[in-house]
Amino acid sequence: MTRKDATSSECSRLSRRTLRHFTGFLRACRQVSREACAVLYGSNHFHLFTTFSDDIRSFLEKIGESNRRSIRSLKIDWVHGVRECTDEGGVLDIIETLDETRNAACGGANPFWDDIFGSLLRYKTETVLHIRLTLELLARGHGLKELALVIPGRDACKLRVDRYEEDTKRERYDMKYFGWELLLHHRELQLALESIRGLEKLSIGHTVCLGRMEQIARKMGVTDLTVTWTASEGQDYGFPDEVIHMVQDEGWDVELEAYKAHKLLSGPNYSSSGGNSIAWWYCSCDECL
Repeated sequence: MTRKDATSSECSRLSRRTLRHFTGFLRACRQVSREACAVLYGSNHFHLFTTFSDDIRSFLEKIGESNRRSIRSLKIDWVHGVRECTDEGGVLDIIETLDETRNAACGGANPFWDDIFGSLLRYKTETVLHIRLTLELLARGHGLKELALVIPGRDACKLRVDRYEEDTKRERYDMKYFGWELLLHHRELQLALESIRGLEKLSIGHTVCLGRMEQIARKMGVTDLTVTWTASEGQDYGFPDEVIHMVQDEGWDVELEAYKAHKLLSGPNYSSSGGNSIAWWYCSCDECL
């Protein structure tokens, strides 16, 4: 054997030995990474909000199903994005523009109103889609024990639109909402939410329909339900004493100053009368009429 052959053989042995060491090291790194991720995602409460509503789904998708299943406590807030930004500017900015163009028309026809309001409606459609896709992603696989959802409701912006109609020579007054009771008025969101199973605690807002939320929570198998609404809803409508007493009789703990109601949904049996009677007096969804 020549010196060159001996050197080559020794290098080969060293390469195999080094490869074994590195393979073991990489295997250990992967194991440490898996264990660390399980601790990271399983031991922390995640509160997700963003300017663009689809970023939330994107994040939950990119961390992978294994890490997603490790999360035990999650809060998702879609109201922040609605308030902050659209392609045309914030929703509040769009509404302000609507007011400005309406006033600039001085009671006459406003050629820009439909275009601007159309932007608002397009953004609403996109937001509903992103919320649905996120809920469906969670339904396909999660390890959650607690889930809190803040879905645009009356707080997401409302405006009064005064439009002058040339054909009737009259002004028309419309109250327009970006997402008035968004969850209640979009059946696809309700179905997506109902498909999430295995939760212990659910917090849902912003809505005033306790009855419908209880029905959804029971289908999900939730045993601890909190429903939240907004300060503007309390100011606009108030909560009559008779309604509060009725709700409390149904087992709800109402905190008016905190704008929330809590109920333990113990037992598998559900009284259909409760689902109707506990709705707020001004709720107009089908389940409460």
